[in-house]
Amino acid sequence: MLETKMSNNSLYDIDIEKVVLASYIAEPSLFISSKLEAKAFFFVFHKELYQALVSLYDKDLPFETALIKKELGNKFNDKFFNDVTQHNTTINIDKYENILIEFNEKRLINAKFEELALKLRGLSIPEIKALLLQEAQNMFNVSDYDLFEMEPISEIQGEKTEYICEDWLPVPKKTVSMIVANGGVGKSWIIIQLALRHLIKNPNEKVFAWLSEDPKGLSKFRANLICNDILDDDINKFSNFMVTGSEWETFHIIEENGSLNSKLELMKAKLKDYSVILLDPLIGFYGGNENSNSQARKFMQQFTRWAARENKTILFIHHADKLGKGSRGASAIVDAVRLVYEIDIIENDNEQRKFKIGKDNYGVSDLLGTKEFERIVFPSSKNQKKKRSSKGRGRR
Repeated sequence: MLETKMSNNSLYDIDIEKVVLASYIAEPSLFISSKLEAKAFFFVFHKELYQALVSLYDKDLPFETALIKKELGNKFNDKFFNDVTQHNTTINIDKYENILIEFNEKRLINAKFEELALKLRGLSIPEIKALLLQEAQNMFNVSDYDLFEMEPISEIQGEKTEYICEDWLPVPKKTVSMIVANGGVGKSWIIIQLALRHLIKNPNEKVFAWLSEDPKGLSKFRANLICNDILDDDINKFSNFMVTGSEWETFHIIEENGSLNSKLELMKAKLKDYSVILLDPLIGFYGGNENSNSQARKFMQQFTRWAARENKTILFIHHADKLGKGSRGASAIVDAVRLVYEIDIIENDNEQRKFKIGKDNYGVSDLLGTKEFERIVFPSSKNQKKKRSSKGRGRR
């Protein structure tokens, strides 16, 4: 008789289950984007521990031992729990989650084989073929483990696109956008002002900017001038605007060989409390082939997924191509973002810049009533003490 049952070592891996659970407990921010359900774990205590973490997360409680023990009640086991918490952890959690998902699917298929073995007894060859064909169709049509969630459109809660800096330089929330310009146009000045304007209206939020081409002292100098001359505000109010400069070397999310750098998970954990993330320039974080659409798509997917899952507004600064008529590199970069601003200088104007909407999936041009407009970017060169209009002039 043919052996239909898979070997046990191909159906689960207790050590991988421990790695995942230990990582969740050590760094709860990894749990936020977990793709797993309790049934992904084979060991019963691991199922129950995962469910306890879900319950604590839903109650907005920390993953502390005392609370986990209370949540598990008489299901708590000191030895099993210590085996988990003393195990190695990882920041590359996606890899291990995918392994557990695959193990779970194999267990489901194995269970189906065992069920079929009982049904096949006493059947004729035509009946066996018919049964196998029907079961195969059922397995492909109805997955026991969802690859994605589906919801009736009638039951989905409708929502309009929301923006930060809606009345100055609108950027859609929960997605990735991009500013494209040549060097010397003032891209860093623009995103510093964007951050300050957002925090004036949303003082309880946090903004992070990695301005990797400038020392942080220069960014502070620029922010101070913007506050004094353009916004008429006090720079000391913006303690929730965090900046990293050229003192820290950026790391590549995608390496030259196309592999994914696990440091992204550390970055996401460090920025879990920040709603707006500004990264300058994009190429500082991308080490892959600049003209490879497959690598660029993989790079951008990390950020679009992060923005959607964790409610982040992410804005990249990117260099224009050699002709200054669009972003340089693979087209997949622009394909992945929802909004692109292209910026250019205005002849004989040292304070304003011309903005053009190059890509607009979320209706920013309708919001502004134009696809081209001007904004004050630099402090007044004539009189820095003179306060300037906050909005600049729109132009159709």
